[in-house]
Parts: sequence; C-alpha cells; structure tokens
Amino acid sequence: AAEKLIAVQHSNNKDIWIIAHEWMNNKFRAYLLTDKGLDTNYVVSSTGTPHTLPQANTIGYMKVSFQLNRLALVTFNDCLFEVFDFDNATGKLTSNRKISLPKPQTLYGLEFSPDGSKIYVDDAYNKDSYNSIYQYDLNSGTIILLNDSNFYKGMQIGPNGKIYISNK
Repeated sequence: AAEKLIAVQHSNNKDIWIIAHEWMNNKFRAYLLTDKGLDTNYVVSSTGTPHTLPQANTIGYMKVSFQLNRLALVTFNDCLFEVFDFDNATGKLTSNRKISLPKPQTLYGLEFSPDGSKIYVDDAYNKDSYNSIYQYDLNSGTIILLNDSNFYKGMQIGPNGKIYISNK
C-alpha cells in the first residue's frame, strides 16, 4: 500500500469508511468499520493514476472534503494531484480529475477549503530551496500561486476553518 490512508464518515453518520490506496496500481480500497468491527469485504475503485515506481509516488497527502463528496491526493514524483468524486454511502470513487501545476513540482501537502470549492497544495521538496503553496479552484479550474518563499511541508485545517502549515 501507499502511505495514503484516511477515515471518512459513512452517510449513515454512524459507520466509518477506511480508505487506502494500493501500491503499483490505481486501486483504492474502502473498508467499512461498524459497531460489529471491520468488514474485510472491501469496496474497490480503479481510477486515477497508478502509484508506481519510483517509490516516492507513494508519499504525500490524501484528504476528503468536509462535504464528504470529494477525495483528493498528491502523487509526489508525477508532480500532480487528483480529485475524485466520493460516494460516502457506497465507498466508491469516480470521476478522476488530474491537475498539474504550471511548472513541475514534487507535491506533498494538500487540504480542501472549508466550503470544498478549493484545494491547496504545497511542493515541500522543491529543489530550488524555496517552496510554493498553490490554490486550485475546483469550479473554475484556475491555479494561483499564493506563496513562494519559505519551506513548507504539509497542511491541516483546524476546527476554526483556518488552514495551518508547518514551517521547517
């Protein structure tokens, strides 16, 4: 498996989907966790870019939107991120959208905006010793460079709706 693993609330507001991405292919596995335990009969979604060699393609963030209807992930060495539609009733991922930045970057961090309309990504391992944060608008398809000066590695949204970024 890749290092991508997340837990997502089921549409019944009781159970949890545990979603992982397989290694050397484009398959996601969604396991349902209920009060009876983990169902080992997982849901498979074959969509998106295969996570293949080099092994660095396994690293980076995978997140779900607050609306629980989209999932996004970065593919480190392939210098792209992808957005999928997610059905939290069935655990299925569909409708892959592949996004590349204006110049090739090795992407690591990723976060959705609170309203789910934007995705923020960082190129935390830029070879030029500076790093960038980009904003991608899911509605218009536009990409904006927000910051291009410090070393950033990873993002996490807080309970106040603000996105926090580690520095060094």
